[in-house]
Amino acid sequence: MLSNYLKTAYRNLMKYKAYAITNIFGLAVGIGATILILLYIQFQLSYDNFHEDAESIYRVSVIHKKEGKLEFESPIFTPPIGPAMKRDFPEVENFVRFSTPRVAYVSHKDRSLKIDEIRHADPTLFSIFSFELIAGSPRHALAAPYSMVLTEESAERIFGSEDALGKTIVVDNKDSYQITGIVEKPPANSHLQYNAFISFSTLYKDPNRFMGWNGGNQYYTYVKLLPTAAPEELQRKFPDFMWEYINEQYANFGLSVEPYLQPLRDIHLRYNDYSDNLRTNIYIFAAIALLILFIACVNFVNLTTARATKRAKEVGVRKVLGANKQALIRQFLGESILLTLMALAVALFLVETFLPVYQNLLNKDLRISQVINVRTIVGLGVILVVVGVVAGSYPALSLSSFQAVRTLKGIFRSGSDKGKSRDILVVFQFAISIALIVCTILINRQLNYVKQKELGFDKDNIVVLPLVGDDVKAKSKTLKTQLLERPNILSVTACSQVPRNGFTRNGYIPEGFKNPITIYVVDVDEDFLETFDVDVVMGRNFSKEFASDKSAYLINESLARQLNWQDPIGKTIRRNGDHRVVGMVKDFHFATLHSKIQPLIITNQPWRNLFNKLAVKISAGNVSGTLNSIERTWQHVVPSVPFNYWFLDESFDRLYKSEQRFQRVFLYFSGLAILIALLGLFSLTSLSTEQRTKEIGIRKVLGASVLGITSLLSKDFLKLVIVANVLAWPVAYYFMNRWLESFAYRTDINLLMFVLAGAFALFVALCTVSYQAVRTALTNPVDVLRYE
Repeated sequence: MLSNYLKTAYRNLMKYKAYAITNIFGLAVGIGATILILLYIQFQLSYDNFHEDAESIYRVSVIHKKEGKLEFESPIFTPPIGPAMKRDFPEVENFVRFSTPRVAYVSHKDRSLKIDEIRHADPTLFSIFSFELIAGSPRHALAAPYSMVLTEESAERIFGSEDALGKTIVVDNKDSYQITGIVEKPPANSHLQYNAFISFSTLYKDPNRFMGWNGGNQYYTYVKLLPTAAPEELQRKFPDFMWEYINEQYANFGLSVEPYLQPLRDIHLRYNDYSDNLRTNIYIFAAIALLILFIACVNFVNLTTARATKRAKEVGVRKVLGANKQALIRQFLGESILLTLMALAVALFLVETFLPVYQNLLNKDLRISQVINVRTIVGLGVILVVVGVVAGSYPALSLSSFQAVRTLKGIFRSGSDKGKSRDILVVFQFAISIALIVCTILINRQLNYVKQKELGFDKDNIVVLPLVGDDVKAKSKTLKTQLLERPNILSVTACSQVPRNGFTRNGYIPEGFKNPITIYVVDVDEDFLETFDVDVVMGRNFSKEFASDKSAYLINESLARQLNWQDPIGKTIRRNGDHRVVGMVKDFHFATLHSKIQPLIITNQPWRNLFNKLAVKISAGNVSGTLNSIERTWQHVVPSVPFNYWFLDESFDRLYKSEQRFQRVFLYFSGLAILIALLGLFSLTSLSTEQRTKEIGIRKVLGASVLGITSLLSKDFLKLVIVANVLAWPVAYYFMNRWLESFAYRTDINLLMFVLAGAFALFVALCTVSYQAVRTALTNPVDVLRYE
């Protein structure tokens, strides 16, 4: 029975091929775009779900307070907290610690390679997380000091086709490590990324490491709770726990630290630095998916109902031949549902075709299998059935109720109410499209603002040389001296970090304060300000002529304002002794524009292992020749370490890669939404003019011009687009204002953007409608009236 209905529906659809193709294509594009967006959302939601015990794993994050007020929060803390939790709390089954990722040069025989994302980890790593160890013992691979586990990719890079297990490599020309395991590369949807692990016990062999409660904040701690443990109850024990180990000491300075547990599966979307922006993007993409699907469904319903009146005489003939109302209802609903199923098939084909391009655009490994589950299949099925039923309900219920005699005589009403309903749907379609255009303009404007904003320093033509390993750091002063002798090198500075993605911070006690406050800090030599063209607004720069400058500080304007220092010169700041402020620099952006410029201390440390980078300012001409000269100097001074560099301005651009990808994806999907809306408008215009063929013929016989007929046919649709602008503008303003809140420095939202978006939508709609109107107006009225 069902197959007969589908066959009949298919034959009927083939009578109206243009209508069927338009409907199928429009709906297929909408469904395909929705599936692609769902792929992205599902990928983001799937982070860390692959771990077998994900529900029992938590990351320990610590809230730092001063005098009861929040200073900052970070999951990076000192190493003793994990062992202490396991020892004191029976709810904690085990713990694992990771160091912050580092970069190192590893050597084997005559090969020396740079490996990034190297982390120290406890031997409990493989019993807590489900990272698959391909070779080696999960219990013992990271037990002994100077043990190392490599990913397959890293092992292949270092050893080629040789078996890496048991072999020895040298890290940073200093310590030897034995390869005790090979681990699979982490999945793309893991918030923990790595290329190698070093045993955590190795850190305790370094006498310069502070591994106690007052040690360096450089370590992540994860705990695995027993299945019966309640995280909320465990966290209620933390205040007494921290008082015993550290807060009693901190209380003397008005400080306290408060740990809490972050569920593993929530880290990516809730607790990382980028989580707020990521959640916003997910909400926006989800909204776009719904809007695109809504526009496609509106088109489908509009075209189906508009076309239905052309089939009124067909209904009359079928009734005369014996078809009852139920049969006609089944016929129209069957045709509508069949169209949606055909659209789904086309949509899946489009998704499979464009998925590689989409993956490259997002820089994500996405697969259709990631969204093919019971929930999505049922959800998509429900949507398709609802769309099919809604689109088919009008012709099924309305046309099937027509009287056969009146219908065959041509006496029927198309229904002005239905026409108004179609107008409302067209308005909503274009309101959505215009809102998306406004959002696209604003996103592009904000990213251009970010690229062009004055940063307070010069980032152009600066080559950054990472100083990885003690050997390089020990020779960095010699390297700087020899680089300055090369042509086209304007200046060179050594520093702990370059202004890019933020500096580290430490506790300091400024003059007039009793308790320490946390302040950002960067360690530099005397040439830092000159190399980066940072202005001194009060006092002076560091100078080699003053031996006391080795312990002196510079501060920025933000710190002076925070401390309420009108004249900071000569003031002292205490950390391991008193340090005199000799100058104040103009505020400059040392982090992204997502955050405001923070208070900063610039120290003038002597040449020792604090400096991690050399920043080389070069002239704009003959860049390749200058780079070759820098490389030759590097190879002469440190021949055992491979030459590596990057440009600061290019690195700054990469900081906003996620926003740039978001901009491109938003642009493409907005374009699809507009395309679907225009496709629907074109088809509705075509049907409207077709229904008014006789009227147009009579008007032409009576002397109407082509311009007059075109205006007559176009004005009603253009009115709808104008109404859509009125609805779209406040909605677009609200959502874009919310999106811009993630930037501390942002562009203005002005009226011109809305006018441009509205004008563009009006122009495109006018072109779409006018084409069909002019085409109809140019028709020979004799042919039209003879046809009628």
